[in-house]
Amino acid sequence: MIRVLALLGLLLGTGVAEDPYQTWAQGRPAEALPILIAQAGDHWDRWQDAGLAAAAAGDQGRAVACLARAMTLAPEEADPRRALRALGVECPPSWHERAGPLGLPGRGWSGVVLLALAGLALGWAAVGRRHRRSAGFLGAALVVVILPGQLAGVVDGQHHWAATVRPTHLLDHAGVPLAPLAAGTLLRLPDRAGWSGRVVVALPDGREGFLAAADVNP
Repeated sequence: MIRVLALLGLLLGTGVAEDPYQTWAQGRPAEALPILIAQAGDHWDRWQDAGLAAAAAGDQGRAVACLARAMTLAPEEADPRRALRALGVECPPSWHERAGPLGLPGRGWSGVVLLALAGLALGWAAVGRRHRRSAGFLGAALVVVILPGQLAGVVDGQHHWAATVRPTHLLDHAGVPLAPLAAGTLLRLPDRAGWSGRVVVALPDGREGFLAAADVNP
């Protein structure tokens, strides 16, 4: 019985020690960062937390890289972009930001509900027996209302972002250095395959080249 209690105490103590948020709260964000990254998965908010922890630890490269991952996973969320700008990164506005209040009805669950209602109204306008014209006007009006948010989601969802986690060089297809890149340089990942452990990246000025995958992997 004593052994069981001791084992439980050890396991509980290990769990507490591996709680990244507690470690961070104790003033050790650098120690919390690897755990936060390992636990992030496809959760944008966890990547954002990892980015904030990296920033608190003074790791600009990983901070920007983690926030870029959060921005890719949730382009409709404003917080990752705000955090990047607070770090001094020139982050282009999203189409959600450009749409402003006009894009709100087409976002999230409200967009899903309104889209379903628009579909029902247009369906009734096509096959219903009564009030077909009114249903058609209603469906068309709902489509107009949700269109800015839906289009913003489609366009923003096509952009994948990354950042250099350490100082490196942009390479051409032959591996010849083209330009030095500081840690924390925000990059776009075009939808093209790399090769030999390298990924295709696009700089803010539009230039494209290759980087070692390890240079953009937080």
